[in-house]
Formats: sequence, structure tokens, C-alpha cells
Amino acid sequence: PEPWPTFTGQTPMTRADLEREVARARKRGWATNRDEWIPGLTVVAAPVLLRERLLGCVVVAAPSSRVDAAHLAALSTRIVQAAADIAGRLEPERN
Repeated sequence: PEPWPTFTGQTPMTRADLEREVARARKRGWATNRDEWIPGLTVVAAPVLLRERLLGCVVVAAPSSRVDAAHLAALSTRIVQAAADIAGRLEPERN
């Protein structure tokens, strides 16, 4: 296999690391990337799902220095709700 691409020292270094992070994101309903792609950038995302089909994501990116644990918790809650609201609006009415 080709070498795993790394962007920063925070990038998951192995397939197992990445698989653990994906499993964690699926379980909680949102994902985060803190300094893994660009140093100093935190990204929080939640999927917009319609009947288990991925239609898109709601994403917020902010300077890592402004996203502490409490802010991350609040952001993730709001992003998950926004994604659910969007999915609800896309759901055709059932008769």
C-alpha cells in the first residue's frame, strides 16, 4: 500500500486510527478534525441523511484557539440539529 498521507502531527497515522475515528463519529453522529489537516483549524461536521443516504454535511470551521471543550460540545449539538432539520425539510410528505 501507498504511504498514508499526513498533513500535521495530529493526522491519524494508521488505518486503524482512522477506522476508530470513523466509528466514533458514526456513534455520536458528528465528526471533528482538530489540527489534523491545517494547524490551528478545528472543523466540526454532521451528515445530512435521508433514509440513510448521505446528501451532504453541515460544517463549521473555526480557529482551534476559539474551540474549547464546552464550545465543541455546543457546536456539535447545534450542527447535528441543523443537519436533522435540513433532512426533515427534504423528506417528502407521506400520505
